[in-house]
Amino acid sequence: MKAKAAVLFGSQFWPQVAYCIRSVVPLVLVLREAYLEERPALDFIYHSMKSSKEQITLNCGMNKQKYGHVLNKIEARKIRKFTGSHTL
Repeated sequence: MKAKAAVLFGSQFWPQVAYCIRSVVPLVLVLREAYLEERPALDFIYHSMKSSKEQITLNCGMNKQKYGHVLNKIEARKIRKFTGSHTL
């Protein structure tokens, strides 16, 4: 019980949770929109991803140190998806 309290009331826990929410929620919204459509157009997904990356940037206070690695992972995933390179 003390370990849980130490984590929950630690100085870094809630800021890290807030960071995760700011980084992930825009991407979850894109996924939800994509699944609402029967077969979403690639153009629709492209624009949704672009706006989600902009939202992540804004959510992180336009601080590249905070959002840079998230956008790098998105871009790396996109490049693997379209080049066929699926190795980890």
